[in-house]
Amino acid sequence: MMQTGLPVNGFPPLAGLPLFDWRPPAIPSRPSPRASRALEIARATGLPLGVVIVHMQAAGLGLEG
Repeated sequence: MMQTGLPVNGFPPLAGLPLFDWRPPAIPSRPSPRASRALEIARATGLPLGVVIVHMQAAGLGLEG
């Protein structure tokens, strides 16, 4: 006769399994300077963000970020 909720082989159910926390981090991640600058340029010019990033990379700008 099996009872639920009792330890199996001496271990409680889910023992040792990682628990996932889906809440956002307390400190939001900060975008890189390159990403911030690319967003500014994209908003100012109306170009798609991907186009701005490709042109920045081709020009060698913002590679430190």
